Order: sequence, then structure tokens, then C-alpha cells
Amino acid sequence: ARSIETLKNGCAAAGRDPGSLGFRASVIPTDDWQAAVSTRELFERVLRNCEKLAAAGVTHFSIPQNYFRLELGDLADLLALLRAA
Repeated sequence: ARSIETLKNGCAAAGRDPGSLGFRASVIPTDDWQAAVSTRELFERVLRNCEKLAAAGVTHFSIPQNYFRLELGDLADLLALLRAA
């Protein structure tokens, strides 16, 4: 979060719109996520993590499908959930 704020401040100081910056993060499963007992629980844990990252200034998320081992239908459901958040 500190580096995002630093970059935004640098833009403002240079006379550029800090709102034009975007920040990407890869959503990588954690041990906590591996303990999820259902796809729905996994999705809830992913969503909570993404909400924290968004609050820190992340604007775009990469979801590496191979890390999650989800079927395409489940991946579509996860992306829809994240898009709605």
C-alpha cells in the first residue's frame, strides 16, 4: 500500500492524474485457501483477500487458473463473484 501511495503522490507532484494509474496483483492461493472444504468456501476466502488488496489500491487482479485447479465453470463463477464485488 505504501508503494502505491508513493507512486500516486509522484504522479500528482509531476502534474499527472494519479487516478489514471492501475495496479495489478496476482491472486495466488495461500495455505488458508488450501484448507477450504468447498468451492464456495474457497471463493469466500479469495474474495476477502481481494477486498483487502483493493482497499490497499490494487485495481486489477490476475487469477492463474492452474494454481486453483478449478474447472472452467467454477473459474467463471469465481470471476463473476470478483467482478460483482
